[in-house]
Parts: sequence; C-alpha cells; structure tokens
Amino acid sequence: MTTRSRDWLLVPFFGLKIKRTYRRQPVCPKIPSKGYPNMDNDIRILIGLTDPNIQFDPKSEQHFNETSRNGTDTVTWNLLLTYATSCEKCGTLMVNSGTKTVIHKGPRSAFKFQNFRIRKQKFLCKKCGHTSIAQLSDIQPNNHIINKVKQVVAMEPSENVSQKHIALDNNVSTQTVKRAAEGLFVYNKTNFHYLPQNIAFNDFKSGKFATSGMSMILIESVNHRILDVMKDRGAGQLRAYFNQYSPAARDAVKTITVDLFTPYRAMIKELFPNANIAADRFHVVTQAYRELNKVRISVMKQFGSDSKEYRQLKRFWKLLMKHGTALDYTTRKSRVNFKHAYLTDKEIIDRLLALSDELHDAYAFYQGILYAIETRDEAELKSVLYPTKNDTQYRSLPKAMK
Repeated sequence: MTTRSRDWLLVPFFGLKIKRTYRRQPVCPKIPSKGYPNMDNDIRILIGLTDPNIQFDPKSEQHFNETSRNGTDTVTWNLLLTYATSCEKCGTLMVNSGTKTVIHKGPRSAFKFQNFRIRKQKFLCKKCGHTSIAQLSDIQPNNHIINKVKQVVAMEPSENVSQKHIALDNNVSTQTVKRAAEGLFVYNKTNFHYLPQNIAFNDFKSGKFATSGMSMILIESVNHRILDVMKDRGAGQLRAYFNQYSPAARDAVKTITVDLFTPYRAMIKELFPNANIAADRFHVVTQAYRELNKVRISVMKQFGSDSKEYRQLKRFWKLLMKHGTALDYTTRKSRVNFKHAYLTDKEIIDRLLALSDELHDAYAFYQGILYAIETRDEAELKSVLYPTKNDTQYRSLPKAMK
C-alpha cells in the first residue's frame, strides 16, 4: 500500500519556509503461509539439487518437515518431479498416469541430514501401452542416494578417518562408502601410454580396501600430482600394474623416488631400465631414527633397570633424537637423575654419549644425516652414508646403520 500525503509542507523555521518532500512507500508482496510456490536456482543449490524439473509439491502443507531422532536432526523436503516426455518405443507423446512417492538421501547441510520425498510423475503411452516414470538427473537409476553424497563419500577416504566414521557423518552404510571409493578408481582411468620423467610411489594404510591393509600411491615428483592409486603394495601386484604401461612410457622415466624397501629396487631396475633410484629422504631419516633408538634401548639393558645410567637414558631420550641445532646450549636447569645438577641440553647429551661408544657413533651418524639433508649437501650426505675404511668416526657403528 502507499501512504497518501502532500507533496510539500511549509514549516516555519526561524522565519524561513522549507519545502518538505515525502517519498512514496514501496509495496511489499505478501508471502504465502507456506513460502513461495516455485523453486528457483538458489534454493536448488542450497539443498544440493540441479534438476530444473524439480519443484515444491503443491499437495504438501509444508515445503519441508524437520524431525529429530537420537539427537540427529533431519530435514525432509516435499518435492514434485514432472515434465513432458515422449515414448521411448514409438515416439508418441505420453500422458500422465498418477505419481509414485520415493525418498532419496541428500547431502548434509547446516549440520542436518537431508531427505527428499519426491512424488515422481508416471507416464503412459496410449498408442503402445508403454509406461515409464520421471527420472531425477541428480541420481543414478535404481538408486536412492543423491550423486553429490557419493562424491563426498568417495573423497573422504583421503583423510585419516575410518569408513565407519565417514558412513555416520553422511548417513549412509559402510558398504556405500566402500562402493563409492571403488567407483572412484574405475572413474579415474589411467593413461598407460604416458609416464612423467620423475615419479615416486609410496605406501599408505588403506584398511579393508586392500588385502594387505596397505595400498600404494603413484605421484609426479616435481609438482606432487597424483597419477594413480594402486590397490595393493605387494611386489607381484606392483610388477603386474607397471607391466600395463607401454615400454616407451617406462623407458621415458629418468628418476624414481621410493623408500628403502629392498624388493622395490629389483623390480624398478627390470621395468625401468633408464631410471635412477632415489631414496626418499623421509624414510632415510626415519630408519636412522629407529636404529638410534634401538641402540639406546640396547645400552640401557646393558646397565640394568636399577642403575642410574638406565634411568638417564630413559628420561632424556627425546634430547638424543633432537636435531643438534635445536638443543639449548646456554640455559641451565636442575636435572633429575643427574643429582639435580644444573646442566644444559648439550651437557646432558655429552654425558649420555660418554656411556657407550656404540651410542656415540650412532648419534653422530644420525646427526650427520639430519645436517646433510637440511643443508641439501650431497657431498656431505655421501660422506656420512659411505665413509672410508680408515674413518675412525664410525668404528663402533652398529651393523644395521652401516
């Protein structure tokens, strides 16, 4: 409605006459009791649908119903799917023949699960008697889960979460999660006639997806682009997988970065004759870390659990594993197991290494690898990994670290 008023008004203001102008008020449309009758593109995007033929069900009192069960809120949308179509057999325009109500699971929105109660139009061909039903483009035939839900479920296994957690988070079963992940492998078809010059592959925990519980990922080393995911990491399975690539594609590979697992190397030399094998620096550091920790535990057992040396090595093990540059060389603190003497981190390391020549050499080897990798010094790394025969620095180095 509009407010009727004068166009101007004379108001006395210190002897002056001021003309006051009134603007016409806009007319606001009246909103229906159950909302707008039509569904626009914005509403479709919000609820996760893209089919242009979907609309609110005019026979429902409300556009949606909200329920809560076991602390979980679910929104059920009342929709109608109808459109004009022709017979698939004879091409005659079909007539409407009632509806069929189905319920589809939709994507989660605003921390609430969504269901779509859709009245689908049934069609009848009066010429040949053929019948059909309206198909929603957002779902596969003979299915009840919206495609967008399956897309989310298929991508979530890349995170460090279980299949059960993904299923509960998306209101689906664990079997749906497994089928969606397997469907992703089928969809992303690999080009077996091309491989980049620099590749790398590494194993990761994949749970029940693989027989061994571990799968293998193949990436391009330069930009870390994922090329493919292999279901199993066994040497036989890897050999069968890479044999699918053409000889020209395998010959083009120049470097392959892998971990220190020995069976991989024989397979690589056979299938990739022109490739140089590069050890993954992460696995190099990890193996040195584990071996140093084994030496520490071995030295502890030599002294016995009742000795002060045992307690010292057990309490300050983190300092032994720390990078030498990260140690505190200046701050002195009261140290337990050293009669509360005020010592720096470096002084504690010196006292621990003095307990065993084997521990001393293993620690020097570990720190040498850390320094060479951090500074990207290839010559230094070679000197640490391959010392000369007369090098007395690693005389007591354990066999596992040689």
